[in-house]
Amino acid sequence: MVKIPLSRFLLMLLMPTTSCSLSTENILVKTNKVVQEIGDMFVGFTLDTYLLRVGWGRFNFSSPKALNLMKAVAPSYIRVGGSMGEDLVFDPHAGPVAHIPPIGKPFKLTATRWDELNEFIHNAGLKLIFAFNAFQRKNDVWDPTNAELLMNYSSQKHYDIAGWELGNEPDLYVRNGRENITGAMMGADFTVLRQILEKSQYKSSLLLGPDMTPLDGYRDPLMREFLSHGGASAVDVVTIHHYYFNGHTAQESSFVSLWWLNKLASRMIHAVDLIDDYQPVRPLWLGETSTGWSGGALHLSDAYAAGFLWMDKLGVCARYGIKGVLRQSLYGGNYGVLQSDMDPNPDYWLTLLYKRLVGNKVFDVTSPSKFVRVYAHCTKLQNLYHYNPGSVTVYAMNVNNDSAILRFPHLPGQDHLDVFWLTPQHGSLRAKVVELNGQAIVYANNVIPPLPPKTVTSGSVTIPPRSFGFIVMPHANLASCKSQSHGPVIG
Repeated sequence: MVKIPLSRFLLMLLMPTTSCSLSTENILVKTNKVVQEIGDMFVGFTLDTYLLRVGWGRFNFSSPKALNLMKAVAPSYIRVGGSMGEDLVFDPHAGPVAHIPPIGKPFKLTATRWDELNEFIHNAGLKLIFAFNAFQRKNDVWDPTNAELLMNYSSQKHYDIAGWELGNEPDLYVRNGRENITGAMMGADFTVLRQILEKSQYKSSLLLGPDMTPLDGYRDPLMREFLSHGGASAVDVVTIHHYYFNGHTAQESSFVSLWWLNKLASRMIHAVDLIDDYQPVRPLWLGETSTGWSGGALHLSDAYAAGFLWMDKLGVCARYGIKGVLRQSLYGGNYGVLQSDMDPNPDYWLTLLYKRLVGNKVFDVTSPSKFVRVYAHCTKLQNLYHYNPGSVTVYAMNVNNDSAILRFPHLPGQDHLDVFWLTPQHGSLRAKVVELNGQAIVYANNVIPPLPPKTVTSGSVTIPPRSFGFIVMPHANLASCKSQSHGPVIG
């Protein structure tokens, strides 16, 4: 097999395709029916409670860089939660923390740290979701005293908290050396929290939970017990978590593996079907999700390679009825979209383009190749590129080692395709620098670069091997894309 340099492929994006040596994939976008709708805040981020334990680590809330980068992806939810939240205690009178307590021991959330977080959230135009400690208990019943203390303090400071959670991954409590909390107990606990919220300033805040790991048959009974014992009535949003593999053992091949990619859809369909069995039916979110658990895979989860699983997850979730996807994490571990110095990792740019281009209405798509995965939405109506209502945005990836030619013969307006194709610098999946249409994306002088498309007029787009990107059809002129809603806040 002859290998063609990546730079040549990128040049071919802008050229008419006459070669017969490349596979041509005729992509069918079924625009006759909108199969799902998502909200404008479908994509969000997380911050792990571990950062609170270590005083936010190196995350600098006063950094103009971090603030500017997050403003660019606003509005978005930021969920603060994690396993270490089960040791967190709010103390508004505590002074600076002198030392980091051992893992498994209680630690304090001080007023100063809570204020820093809320000020950053407000200034960046984000929405905060915070998880309470589920292990503050008396006689097997959750004790809301400390949660009410935090809510009262937040109310006095006029903090706008978009949502609250209780606990984290309850199906793993026993495995992690904690006491068992049954689904019925969780249902009762969430009912208590709902009653408290109804009497507080945060009556309109979302209640989300129970933040279980993926529903796969084994964990189903716990979720069913929770929903049938008050959980379905108490929460506004049902949340589960999803990771593909152990970040410590993941290989580069894992990130482009069809085996891992193909497992996601069936799991999401199963989860949505299970939730729909209970009344009132609640939307389902991935309340925490990334590539590999245990902090992700170094030089992979923080590199170009992570984009395949991330883009595919966004496409699968939107297509099969998941209404929110919160990326673990904004910062921290090996899967943060921001590095320790606040510079963006490759997935930041993918996410930014997604939020700029991808609209609320979702279409079904058929691709003839198992290696070319394609998703399609109406183009976002309010966009920086001034695309007309009626436009269509496709996002696609090629996980094969060979290039492919994409055609969309059933869609009008093929004489003008705007291409936003992302490739790794020097062709390495471990690259920390991503290129847009062959030009490195550089964040400098605290300025988001313009990220312009390349226009193709040949009616087809040649995409390089192991790459992904977006294609906008500004002249598709679809009636269903001219009046799309912005979607409810909860998705």
